[in-house]
Amino acid sequence: MHITDPEVWESYVGGVLPELEQRRIAQHLQTCTACQRHFHQLEYLERAWYQVGTRLQQRYLPDEARLRGGLKRLLVRVVARQQAEELSSERLQARLKELEQALSTFFGSRVATTAIRLSAEASTIGGVASLNAGNWEDFIENLSRISQIVGGISGSALVRAIGLART
Repeated sequence: MHITDPEVWESYVGGVLPELEQRRIAQHLQTCTACQRHFHQLEYLERAWYQVGTRLQQRYLPDEARLRGGLKRLLVRVVARQQAEELSSERLQARLKELEQALSTFFGSRVATTAIRLSAEASTIGGVASLNAGNWEDFIENLSRISQIVGGISGSALVRAIGLART
């Protein structure tokens, strides 16, 4: 009785056969030289594949430290890109002028100027001269609330559309 089923050989070499079947094959291997040769070839191939797999893993898969370093570099680039996209002071001034013109059209020049001034003073911003990329969204939120009081939801939507648009 030679063992010819590849799945049986694979299961035997992998040690996943039921115990009784494992013992039966082990006893057969003690007396059958043809099956012994086949078994040793399979063992050799399994070890070789394991070694190749280990080498490939070591060579091509990053270890945890390299993986963390790569992720850290990626995050630094993402943050740098976000900071580069933040509003520059020239763009802030242009956006502020655009807001003032739009609000002046709807509410009049005096109301627009007052709303902008009050919005900048309403929180920790401190005034129009202190506006920067870090407090711009707070300013827009304040101006949006004031514009909603003066002009309803349309006024608020207008402020948000102009103030929070990416350029």
